[in-house]
Parts: sequence; C-alpha cells; structure tokens
Amino acid sequence: MNAKNLIAVAALSICTGAAFAGEYGAPSANVTQASTLTRAAVQQELYRAQAAGEVVSGEYYGTPAPAHSTRSRAAVERELQQAQAAGQIVSGELYGQLPAMVASTASRKQVQAEAVAYTAQQAHSHSTLEFIGG
Repeated sequence: MNAKNLIAVAALSICTGAAFAGEYGAPSANVTQASTLTRAAVQQELYRAQAAGEVVSGEYYGTPAPAHSTRSRAAVERELQQAQAAGQIVSGELYGQLPAMVASTASRKQVQAEAVAYTAQQAHSHSTLEFIGG
C-alpha cells in the first residue's frame, strides 16, 4: 500500500512540475513574427519618441516618463519659501518621518516635567516586564 501511494505521489509531482514549467499565456521562444516596418523606420520612430521624452531608458527604465510642470521655476521657488516661512516644510534628517512641525505652547519647565514622567513610566514598565518574564 505504501509503495502505491509513493508511486502515485511521484507521478503527480512530475505532472504538476511539467504543468508549471512555462508561464500560462507566455509566447514560445520559437515563435517569430514578421515586422511590417523596416529597421530604419523603427530607429526613426525611436529617435522621435526619445526627443519627445516619451521613452525612458537607463536607470529609469520601467518607470513613468517624468512629468513636465506648467509652473515657472520662480513660482515654485516662491511657493517653497512661503511654505518654509510658515513652518510647513520638514527637512534634513526628519524629512518624510514627521508631519509639519507645530510650535509648542508648553513652557520649557512643562516639557522637562513631561520628559521625566515619561522616562519614569518607561523604566517602571520595563522593570515590570522583567519581573513577569524572569
């Protein structure tokens, strides 16, 4: 009985492996299609598309072509300066990690007290976890 099961499993795995050998719907490597365009016509179309910015190549292959802005450089720089002045831009090491910085209304003494309380709370929670785990 075990030998029959082993043979059945082996046969099934061989059939399954053969079924997954090629991708479904993928063209065969032996299939060729005759082109209706000449090599020169294809090259001319490529050069036209590259000049128009429709073809991305090199390190950017596979990514969308860069978008072209409708605003002037001066307008963009002015908008950036206004956003920086309003505190809406986070840059440097914090870029992408925090929302725009908000001015604090707490005094320095209040912030220090909150930091001490937070540190004490963290120390207490770690000691409680060590006691439970140990």
